[in-house]
Order: sequence, then structure tokens, then C-alpha cells
Amino acid sequence: MNSKDIVRKISELSRRGGRSVIFLGSNLTRQLTGENIEVIRNDEDSWKVLARIVPILTKLHENKRLREFIRLLSSCTKASMIHRIVYTGIDGVLVRQLDKIVIDVYGSLLRGHCAKCGLKIWLDKIDERRTPLCPRCHSPLRPDYMPASEPPHPRKLSEAIYELTTADLVLVYASSTKTLDVLLPLAASKFTNVILLGENPVLSQFLKTVKAELNEILRPLCPL
Repeated sequence: MNSKDIVRKISELSRRGGRSVIFLGSNLTRQLTGENIEVIRNDEDSWKVLARIVPILTKLHENKRLREFIRLLSSCTKASMIHRIVYTGIDGVLVRQLDKIVIDVYGSLLRGHCAKCGLKIWLDKIDERRTPLCPRCHSPLRPDYMPASEPPHPRKLSEAIYELTTADLVLVYASSTKTLDVLLPLAASKFTNVILLGENPVLSQFLKTVKAELNEILRPLCPL
């Protein structure tokens, strides 16, 4: 299916009141910009690590291809062609521009979270010599993201799974093998139409295998 067919299918769904969701994997920005920020690991002083990544993130936000892609997503959401965006990257480039339409399953770099009062705030500058403080209650902030070695936040994961499995159409782009756990419920959904954008043989085979195995299990129980 080419891009024109995909746009036509989304348009048809939106006219009928159907819901379309796009799933964007963690290697989206690397494919669009060539930059790799998936270098965060468990560290005793995460802010110190993040301070060294700020220049990379600044460059990332200014990338022309990425900005054009975000404008395209913004236009699609405003026209109700895409209802939600599930993103497993931690660079924050989508959620910062598109706000609540994006579910950032693993959180976002440079967004601080106050455990005391619950405030979440974007940080444009980080001083590696000291921990940033909450502007509301002056408590130490924590980075609001989950390292790749840890599972995603349960609430965000539940929200993402709900959106993926209740949508009429899910577009999957720039996914990587480490996001297959998030997509497993999608593969199990018998009523969601899934379209893979771009070549991804690993993911394609994964979805086909899971659906085939589930059909074998469910056929004796649900013969119809």
C-alpha cells in the first residue's frame, strides 16, 4: 500500500467517525536526523548525564526534516485524521510540540518531575553541578523518563495499549525490536487494521506470527 492509499484510508475512516492512531518507535529521530540519543543508562546522577546531552537535543529540535515531520503530524491531528500518537522515544521532541495528543510511553528527557507536588516542567538548561529544583515547592526534581533497561510507566503503558487496541486503524512507523512488548497487545487485537509504514521485516514477521498463533488457539473456542 502506497502513501496515497494510506492517506485515502485515513480520510475514509475519519469521515465515518473511525479512529486512527499512529505508533512511532524509539528510533524515529535517528532515522530522520541521524542523531542518536538512546545513550541514557541507570546512573547515580542522571542530571549530570543529561547536561551533556542538552546540545544534542537542541540540535535535534532544530532539525529541518524532523520539524517538517512534526508539522505533518500536527496537520493530521488538527484535521482529525490522526487521533492519538503513541511514541516510545525519550527525546521529547513530539510531546513538547504536540502536547497531550502524544503518549510518551517511556517519558521524556529534559522534563523534570517533582515527587512532592507532582509538577512536571520542561528544562531548557541543566547545570551538571546541581540538581534542579521545583519552582513551585523547591523540592529536588527527578528526570521524567524511564531508562531503556526498565519497563515503561504502567499508567502510560495502559493508556497506549488502550489507544492501540481500540483504534480502527494503527499506522506503525520507525519501530525497533525493543518496542515489540508494547506492540504485543496490538498484534493480539483481531479488530484493528495495522499498516506498517516503511520496511520493517522483523516487526512484520512478529505481527504475522503472533496473529497466526492466536488464531490457532482461538479457533476451537470461537469457531465463528
